[in-house]
Amino acid sequence: IIQFQRDIDKKIIESLKKDNYTFDNPLIIIDPYKINPLSAYVCFKTDKQTKINTYIIGKNEKNSIHQTFPLNQIHILPIFGLYADHNNKVIIEIYQGRRKIINIPIDHIPYIDSLVIESKIEHHTLKNQFLMFSSPVTWFDYSLPFAIDDSGEVRWIIQKPFNFCIKQLNNGHFLASTGKVIKQPYFTDGLYEFDWMGKIYSYYNVPNLFHHDFFELINGNLIVLTNSNIEDSLEDSLIEIDRNSKKIIKTWNYKDFINPDDCRKHGSSKKEDWFHNNSVWYDSTNDSVILSSRHTDAIFSLNYTTQEINWILSNPIGWNKDIVKKYFLKPKYSSFNYTYGQHSARIMDNGWLCCFDNHYFGKDSPDYVPAKDSYSRAVCFKINLQDNSVEETFSFGEKYYSDLFSSYISNITPYSPSNYLVHFGGLSFENGEVSNYSGPKGFKRGVDMESKTFEIDNGEITLYCHTRGNYYRANKMNFKVKDYSFN
Repeated sequence: IIQFQRDIDKKIIESLKKDNYTFDNPLIIIDPYKINPLSAYVCFKTDKQTKINTYIIGKNEKNSIHQTFPLNQIHILPIFGLYADHNNKVIIEIYQGRRKIINIPIDHIPYIDSLVIESKIEHHTLKNQFLMFSSPVTWFDYSLPFAIDDSGEVRWIIQKPFNFCIKQLNNGHFLASTGKVIKQPYFTDGLYEFDWMGKIYSYYNVPNLFHHDFFELINGNLIVLTNSNIEDSLEDSLIEIDRNSKKIIKTWNYKDFINPDDCRKHGSSKKEDWFHNNSVWYDSTNDSVILSSRHTDAIFSLNYTTQEINWILSNPIGWNKDIVKKYFLKPKYSSFNYTYGQHSARIMDNGWLCCFDNHYFGKDSPDYVPAKDSYSRAVCFKINLQDNSVEETFSFGEKYYSDLFSSYISNITPYSPSNYLVHFGGLSFENGEVSNYSGPKGFKRGVDMESKTFEIDNGEITLYCHTRGNYYRANKMNFKVKDYSFN
C-alpha cells in the first residue's frame, strides 16, 4: 500500500511538470489513493509563491470547511470532508486575490447510507472537528473507520480496516493499527501514521504484534501495547518505539511486576490471556503509566522508569492479601462501586482517574450478570495518595440500565471535570432485546450491533449519535490542517 501511494505521488508530480495546470485549469484527482472516497487533490502552479485558501461548501453554512495552505508555487491541495452522492462545490482562492469555484462530484456510496441511525449535535460541540469512530477489529465486514459532522453527515471514511484506536498525533496526523491480522482474533503487524487523505507517512513494525492501544509521549516516542510471547502469553507487554530511528528502546513484561497467580480472575480470562491490557496512558506529572487490565478487573499505576507499582484500583476479592495491603487504593465510602472488565483508563489534567466501566464480569464468573440485568458507565475517581483513598466523582450510564450495556470496547474522553465524551461502542440486541452475545460470537450469531455516543457538559447532553455497528472508540478530531506540505 505504501509503494502504491508513492507511485501515485510520483505520477501527480510528473503531471504537474509536464502539463500546464493553472489556477484557472487545475488538475483534480478524486480519491487519489483509492482509500478515502470523500477526498480529492486539487493541483496547479502559480507564477509566484502564494498562500491558498480553500472552502468546501457545506450543505448548510455551519458545515463548510475552510483551510489555509502555506506559501508555495506548486500547489497540491488535500480536499477532504466531501459529501457522498453530491456535486461538491469547492472554492479555491489565491491569498488576497482571485477565487474560483470548482465542482467535485462524488458518487453514491451504498454502505454509508445506514451508518448513522440518529444524531443530535449542538454546533459548538464540534467546532472545526469531526466525530470519528474507529473500527474494533477486522472481522466486521461493515465496520470501517468513519467520521461525521454536527449534522450527522458522513464526511470521511477509510476503505481499509485500520482498526483499534485512531489517535491524532501532535503533528496532526493519525496513528492506527494497520489492520493486517497476523494472529486471530485481532493481533496485527504494527501501526500506520496517515493523514486525512489516507496517505501513509510511516509504518511502525511491532515484532510481537500490536493490539488495542498506544500513547504518544511529549518527545514523540510511542508507548505501544504488545505481547510478551505471542504463543502462550498475550496482552501483557509494552514497548517504547523511538519515533526517529523506529527502534525499540524499552520493553516491559508485566510478569516482572505482578505474578498472575496473585491476581483476581475475570470470568473471561484464560491462562495465556491473564492480564488483557486494553489501554495505556502516560501521566507526565509523576512519570507513571496507567494500564487497564480487563482480566484482573484492575487499573494499575506504575513508575515508568523503575516499573514499580504505585497503586492498584480493583475489587480486592480474589487478590493476594499482601498485594492488597501494599498497593490497593481504599474506598473513602462504603458504597464504592468497583469497575469490571473496564477500558480506556486515563488520568485527567486535574489528577482524577477516569475509565469506561463495562461492568462485565465474564460468563464464567460466579458474579456473572445477564445482559438484561447489567449496565455500563463512564466513571471518574479522585485519588488521594496521602491516605491512599479513592472516591467517585462522576458517573454516567447507570440510569439507562441494559439499554447501554456494552460488554466490551468503548471509551471516555474528558475535556474538563464537568465535560465528557462517552462512547458505548459494544451494544448488541436480538429481537429488540439486549443480547448476551457480543463481539465475534455476537457477529456470528447475527445480533444487531450498535453504538451510542454522548457528550455531557455540566449535566446536559450536547451530543448524541446512534450508529449501526460496534465501534472501538469515538473521539473528536480537529480537521484544520497546519503547515501542510506535499512530499
